[in-house]
Amino acid sequence: MSEVRRIPLQLLVSTSVRARRDRLEILTALLAAPGVEQVYREAVLRWPGDHPVYGWFCRVNGCRATRTNTVDLCHPHRAEWRAGRKEPGAWHGPGRGM
Repeated sequence: MSEVRRIPLQLLVSTSVRARRDRLEILTALLAAPGVEQVYREAVLRWPGDHPVYGWFCRVNGCRATRTNTVDLCHPHRAEWRAGRKEPGAWHGPGRGM
């Protein structure tokens, strides 16, 4: 086996203009990669309402209202959902009684 050499780590605390420029070049190169979404390459990030992860439209087809907090439905559709769940025989999800 080869001998293991240990060297002490030194923190790089340089805030020179060159260091900032190098970091910007690295970030620019990473954002130019083919797997990065186009939205990250813009100067201002604007998420479309129907984005699969960060979308903010109600999930009901054709509804363009905004979601309510962390729920995927707008306020009127959430009220309809709650009213429908109170009806006899309504499905309440896995592990819940009727």
